[in-house]
Amino acid sequence: MIVLLYCLYAVCHLLVGGAVSPEFSFKCGALLLVYMACRVVVPPTVFLCLVAAGGIYEAALGVLQIVGAAETASPLFGITGSFFNPGPYAGFLAMSVLCALSLGRICLRQKIKGWRAIFAVCVLSAAFMAAVMIVANSRASILALGGGVLWYLWYRFKDMINWKHTLIAGVTLSVVIVCLYLYRKDSANGRLLVWRVSADMVFDAPLFGHGIGSFDKEYMIYQGEYFGENPDSGYVQVAGYTKFPYNEFIHIAAEQGVMGLVLLILVICTALYNASKTSDYGACLGSIIVGWIVFACFSYPAEVFVLKGVFAGVLGLSGRRYGEKIAGMQYVFLGIMSVVVVCLGIEAHKWKGEKMEMIKVMAMIDRKVIGKEALADYVKDNLDKLRREQYVYDRCVLGLCALSGDADEVEGYLDYVSVSCLNYCAIGDLYRRDAQFDVAEDYYLRAHNMIPTMITPVSALFRMYRNKGDSTKAAVYARKVLELPVKIENTKTIKARREAEKYAEPK
Repeated sequence: MIVLLYCLYAVCHLLVGGAVSPEFSFKCGALLLVYMACRVVVPPTVFLCLVAAGGIYEAALGVLQIVGAAETASPLFGITGSFFNPGPYAGFLAMSVLCALSLGRICLRQKIKGWRAIFAVCVLSAAFMAAVMIVANSRASILALGGGVLWYLWYRFKDMINWKHTLIAGVTLSVVIVCLYLYRKDSANGRLLVWRVSADMVFDAPLFGHGIGSFDKEYMIYQGEYFGENPDSGYVQVAGYTKFPYNEFIHIAAEQGVMGLVLLILVICTALYNASKTSDYGACLGSIIVGWIVFACFSYPAEVFVLKGVFAGVLGLSGRRYGEKIAGMQYVFLGIMSVVVVCLGIEAHKWKGEKMEMIKVMAMIDRKVIGKEALADYVKDNLDKLRREQYVYDRCVLGLCALSGDADEVEGYLDYVSVSCLNYCAIGDLYRRDAQFDVAEDYYLRAHNMIPTMITPVSALFRMYRNKGDSTKAAVYARKVLELPVKIENTKTIKARREAEKYAEPK
């Protein structure tokens, strides 16, 4: 009932928030179907076996990527499995390790046929996946695995634990957390910055939040305001473009408010309570839930469909009463959900074809083979579709900005462009070409506050003042370009510094 209440609350948020892509609707329906299937018909051993098998496959793929026999999903990382980033990849491996250990424990407890061989396979598989997980270099996954194991140990031996064991475990955990923080201090400080700025978002809309999907659209505004008020903050060097808050509970609080956060916490608490009432599977299911929660405190599993599927499945399994007869209405609801998901899948497939058409237009923009008039007509005729895919919408509108010299032609579209440093610079360029220098300056300054170490907005301000003939301000920003402590030197920063250095040279 709490899961249903949370789903209804989320649906109300989506209805108020506006357009939702069919792909998003299909994924939400599929997750609810996974929950219902595990709640009604899927045995725990089958679910745990599927997740563990997926983890073995991902670990094997990771080994192939390490030795150069397979390509990673991103050239920036040496190991990603089939994921886009080592973080969620390692998180899935952590969940798979917990599932493999749980499966081995269940087989050991029930003494099923061939249980010794199955137990050995589970332990060896868990060790293999854990080794690859460590190589993936994700601190959140290490904490998740440790949290899940500690929960299992506490659950099984809670009657034997005294204050000395608690003290030793607390000190050990504190030392591990400090070591992981110091291991990659800049990355950890980056998370602290995101949490600090996200707190401002929560306080501005504490009850119902800013709306589902709003974090990506509004966070950078708050980060710009934070650095505008705190230009000497110690977080300046770790600031960057952020799409995720690296904490799902903060994410829920920012987008769905305290109401959504309380409902989610109630779902988790009832799942752990229900799991504790199941003698055969309680400790195992609880360890997986706790591992997922710990990972969610430092990463973004809600952005990865597979990780959300694991969470939905474990919640469903924890809600079952094993050995009791399943009510007929549960089968009816499961059948209805299956039909709904199939219909949503058909719509998502159609939408995929429409996305391919939009991507073709993006390719035409990149190749500069589409004119201003044709692009303006396309944006106008497909506005509803484009707004369901924010990235495509941004590319089309910013491409129109690059082709247009009149801000009035595209001004109506700019309110829906996602907020980022580069996007604001592109909009500022449009107003600068239209000789609306005050508006352009405002966009450049807001872009600079978002990421103070990015050279693009500072260089844009320098060029604008130079072209205006304002030598005083041009000289000020030329020095800023030369002195700016950027995080990464590349061709763009080198070119900008040379241009500023040439201007700053005495005539």
